[in-house]
Amino acid sequence: MKFLIFVKRYIRTPLFVIVCLCSLIICLLYQNSDLTVPGNIKIGVYAQGVDDGLIEKLLAKNSYFKYYKYDNLSSLQDNVKKKKVSYGFSIDLSKDVPFTIYGSDDKFSEVAKEDFYSTYFEILSEKYTLDLLKLNKNEYQKMFNSQIGRTYKFKYVDSDISKIFPLRESSAVLMFIAMLLVCLDYFIITDRSEFFATFAGRKNRAIFVLGGMTVNFLVFFPTILLGNSINILNFTIYNVILLLIAFIIVSVLNRDIFIKSMPIVVMMSAISVFMTGIENLRWIYLLFPSNSYVASYTSFVTIVFYLAVIVVIASLLRFKNYFSLKNM
Repeated sequence: MKFLIFVKRYIRTPLFVIVCLCSLIICLLYQNSDLTVPGNIKIGVYAQGVDDGLIEKLLAKNSYFKYYKYDNLSSLQDNVKKKKVSYGFSIDLSKDVPFTIYGSDDKFSEVAKEDFYSTYFEILSEKYTLDLLKLNKNEYQKMFNSQIGRTYKFKYVDSDISKIFPLRESSAVLMFIAMLLVCLDYFIITDRSEFFATFAGRKNRAIFVLGGMTVNFLVFFPTILLGNSINILNFTIYNVILLLIAFIIVSVLNRDIFIKSMPIVVMMSAISVFMTGIENLRWIYLLFPSNSYVASYTSFVTIVFYLAVIVVIASLLRFKNYFSLKNM
């Protein structure tokens, strides 16, 4: 009964409107925004000496990558550093390692290498076939045209053209902020209500927080249905973590400390999402619960470990409060 009363009260607060707007904004941004790289990815190529027609073939390709020829290596390296081109390839077929890539990363560089190597393989396979079968160019082209129709064709079923949008990251941060709003609501009502200042009122703070967090769970649940990979278990565990953190906050902190620290915590939580690739700052990344949800899609152990740590802290705090009340 108390749970439903607290839920009904939370729904009538302005904080609930803010939470709903956060969820709505995520849905609208996801439907109308796409952070996929527009157009072709630019790749610079430079050849030292003979390239066996590789650059000419690359420039004529119609693919996701757009190739640009450079007359000297220093210009290519400079443009990669200035991000005028995403990657660069230098070609020197006289060396044991004929290709060098500049600007390699964990995004599209591996795909770019495959596109580059497949083009070179076409040249090698043509030369090999000409030498093996003792053909001239015209004979090879005639044979190639007659055999190209026999290559494998694919039937595409349930093809997916996905978009790039930080759905998990933005959802995780906003749910973390929504949890802090529930805590703020508790601190506000403790100042306005004499009931929550009493011992009986403090005993009901867990139900109060549970009511608000349950509403937040239902409000943000549609956001996980937007993405291609839906994982309700990860989402539920993350919300349990937020619930336990909310219990800890309302049990340990007072209103003034919470209000002063809240903007800093929110800002750091948002910034920490971008620290995942910085090895020296990874400990800061793992401090924030929102990142445990993001990381859970690649390593489920991360969110389980985070949950275990929060459960231990919450349990110790509960035992401490229990013995404190018993000794009063």
